Amino acid sequence: MNTLKSLCQPLFPFAHFLTITCVLLLLTPVGGQEPSNDNAMLIIEDKPMATVQAGVFGQFLERPSWGGEFGPEGICDDAGRLPEPVLKMLQSLRPPVVRFPGGTDVDHMNWTDLIDHAPDRKDPARPLSKGSKGDMVTNRFGLNEFFDLRDQLGSEVILVGNLRQALYRQRPLAEAALHEAGLLAYANAPAEAALPDGMPDWGALRARNGRSEPVGVRYFMVGNESYFFWPPKNEEERERLGLTDDAAAWEWFRQCLLAYGKALKAVDPDIELIIDGFHDAHNSSNDVPNTFRERLFLDPEICTLYQHLGAHHYAPMGFNGTRLKGERIEALELDPEQIWYGLISGPGLFDAQGQNTAFGDYYRAMVDAGYRVAVTEWNFNAWSTNRVLKEGSFGIEVPARLATAGFFHGILRQAGSISLTTQSMLLGTSWGITAIRADPTGETPPYWLPQGQVAQFYRFLTGSEILSSQLSKAPTYADPPQLTPWWPAIQNLSLIDAIVTRDERGLFVHLINRSLTQDLPLTVQLPKSFQAGSWKIHTLQSDPYQPFERSMELPVTLSEGAIANNLLQAQLPKHSVSIIEIPTQSR
Repeated sequence: MNTLKSLCQPLFPFAHFLTITCVLLLLTPVGGQEPSNDNAMLIIEDKPMATVQAGVFGQFLERPSWGGEFGPEGICDDAGRLPEPVLKMLQSLRPPVVRFPGGTDVDHMNWTDLIDHAPDRKDPARPLSKGSKGDMVTNRFGLNEFFDLRDQLGSEVILVGNLRQALYRQRPLAEAALHEAGLLAYANAPAEAALPDGMPDWGALRARNGRSEPVGVRYFMVGNESYFFWPPKNEEERERLGLTDDAAAWEWFRQCLLAYGKALKAVDPDIELIIDGFHDAHNSSNDVPNTFRERLFLDPEICTLYQHLGAHHYAPMGFNGTRLKGERIEALELDPEQIWYGLISGPGLFDAQGQNTAFGDYYRAMVDAGYRVAVTEWNFNAWSTNRVLKEGSFGIEVPARLATAGFFHGILRQAGSISLTTQSMLLGTSWGITAIRADPTGETPPYWLPQGQVAQFYRFLTGSEILSSQLSKAPTYADPPQLTPWWPAIQNLSLIDAIVTRDERGLFVHLINRSLTQDLPLTVQLPKSFQAGSWKIHTLQSDPYQPFERSMELPVTLSEGAIANNLLQAQLPKHSVSIIEIPTQSR
């Protein structure tokens, strides 16, 4: 009994959020025999490939204002306090970086709505704000409330500023840049600090609002998804703005970025600035604007001011323009198996072996030029899935879990290029993309959705560096459908996705079995220093045909086995995410 109890002690902090079922010796260790030729084989080399930045497990605490979702605004009380069970779940996740306050809406709102006693309004109380779709949102969960939450989570912060107001000349450029730099000053400037001419003493106002010490925000993103609204698509709008052609539009964009960058650096020279990167560079329809963007990124003044390029990935989205083997097909014509493999093959790009590579190679030149990639929004987003799933078919939750894990593998494969990522959204009440779902009435306890489950799972079982590994003989699924045409077709989707990390604790072998119906055997050949010893496998799995378990706990099973002649053999359960943990003392 004592041995069983010892085995069941999880690596995770806040262990009361996990359901751990222990099954001893469920996976048979390999002795000295040769691995079966039928098995997929993973060979791990003692060869570091890249460092994993802690920021890759970040989250986006968005305050959207449309479609019935309002993020923390829909959950907090009138004083901006989140319910205690929600707060405990956030603390158990402990995201290393959190983006706030919004995505699309930040280019349509005034940040001072988020604070009391703003000097640009007469009423000291916070007003309602109008979002990008015209919906109204409260500001009871504002900047000070977010900064207090940041203190409890110990996270770095990404703030986001309104760039659209300058691009569309809603304010004079110098005024717009100074105003958005005020958001950074409100966070980071001490009271009575020397600030740019014309800027209020934002540090003193922050202190008046209850926070005397600066926050220490590390990152600031200028605008959000500007490629959706720039250059203007409407010719009348172009004429109003005095833009004669694309070159003029991009020169104005450059002037706006320079003004914002200089204003922000004048407030805090150490702030790390993020600008929107390429818009789906794998899609040829974006070639022209992305060519202009590339020239902009390589401009010496822009390179000096900005350190990170923002990448956004959402998939598979709706079943719009679905294709099978390159041919247009109605989504309702797909059988459940095809839908399954279409869903789990996104977000992200895939290599020739059928494994996720996140954004592939299309930032390589920019990284060589000195930038890092900040994936400031990403999620598994499957609109309209219920429309095409037949009665009695699987639910969306398990595919969402596998696809989310796949993109985490893609992120880890890009570890040498990535500075941080923020999964969206962290907290919500109605959208299926959130990490944590909460009931505004408080009648139902909060629970993890699939994205949050995988984020929690990987957060504490991932090492700090990538090791070289080679996967061979993995089964594949040919020609999964393209659910949306802007994502490239995949010829063969690997049913096993494997990547290896390590740190002072030991090795972590991250594994996905994408198969809907089959358990898959895998032989792992460890570095020679692991000739014998023990290992554990943590597995996140549930039945896709059963109702999703709405729980604050993760459905993780724990098994163990022994190493012999630096080999171990695992049986990966169907439609599962697993992490094999091999302690350092096994060497």
